[in-house]
Amino acid sequence: MKNYIKLLTITASLLSLNALAQQDPQSSAYMFNPMGINPAYAGSNVALQSNLLYRSQWTGMNGAPSTFTANAHKGYFNEQMGAGITLSNDEIGAAKRLQLGMAGSYHLKFQTFRLSFGLQLNLSQYNIGLGEVQHSIDGSVDNAFGANIKETTFNFGTGAFAYAKNWYAGISIPHFRKNVLSVNTTELNLTAFEAPHFYLQGGYIYELNPMITLKPNALIKYVTGAPMSADFNMNVYYKKTYGAGLGFRTDKSMIAMLEIQANANWKLGYAFDYTLSDLATYANNSHELFVRYAIGAKGTHLSPRLY
Repeated sequence: MKNYIKLLTITASLLSLNALAQQDPQSSAYMFNPMGINPAYAGSNVALQSNLLYRSQWTGMNGAPSTFTANAHKGYFNEQMGAGITLSNDEIGAAKRLQLGMAGSYHLKFQTFRLSFGLQLNLSQYNIGLGEVQHSIDGSVDNAFGANIKETTFNFGTGAFAYAKNWYAGISIPHFRKNVLSVNTTELNLTAFEAPHFYLQGGYIYELNPMITLKPNALIKYVTGAPMSADFNMNVYYKKTYGAGLGFRTDKSMIAMLEIQANANWKLGYAFDYTLSDLATYANNSHELFVRYAIGAKGTHLSPRLY
C-alpha cells in the first residue's frame, strides 16, 4: 500500500497547479540526445542521425517512471536548414504521455562557429488513469483523484543552438503553451496543465593529446513552481572511441556513463544513476540505454561526433 500511495503522490505532483514539478522526461544521456530538448539542434550534423533511448528510473518502485524516445534529424540545402522528428512514450504512475514532435531549424554560418534557430510542433496524448489507482487504505474515494483524464494537446517550442568543432551551447523551451489538461470541479478547485520548461546546456571538447579527449558538460532545467535542477558531467574519451563519464545531479544523484563508437555509424552507451536522497529507501537506482546511428551522403567519411 505504501508504494501505491507514493505512486499517487508522484502523479499528483506532476499535475497540480499548486505544486508544479518536472513534467518532461529526465535523461542522464541528454548530451547524446539534444533533439529531445532543443529543436535548433536538428540538422547540426552533416549526417542523417537517429537515436534510440530507453530509461528505467527508480527500479523496484511500483509505477516508477520509464521513458522510450526515438528521433531522427538531418541537414538540408547545404546545411542551411534542418528537419527532425521525435516520438516519445513516457509513463509515471497512473500517467502516460505519447508525444510526437516535428522540428525545423535554420543555420547561420560564421567564421568560427554556427548558430541555429529552431521551432517545434508537439502533438501529445495524455492518459491519466487516476480512477484506476487505489489511493486509500479503507477504499474510500477522494474526489480530487476519482476521474480519469484523457486529453490531446498541441504545443509549440523554440530554441537556439551555437556550435563549433570543440564547443556547443543551447537554450530552449520545448513547449511554451500552458494547455489545460483537466479542471477539478470539487471544493479543491485544482487545475492540471502543461507547464513550460526551460533548458540551458553547454559543453566543451578539449583534446589533451591525440589519444585522450575531455568533455565537461552541463544542463540546467527550470519549470515555474519547482526547484531548479542541474546536471554536471565530465566525460573522458580514448581515441574518441571509448568513453566513460561521471556526473552529479542536484536532486542528489550520482551518474556514471559508458559509451563506445563501434564504427563510423554506430554509437552505443549506458548510464547509471545512483540515488543519494531519502528516496533510496523506497526505490532502487536508474538505468538508461542509448543507441545512435549516423549515415552520411554517399562517398563521405563520418568522423566521431562527441555531441
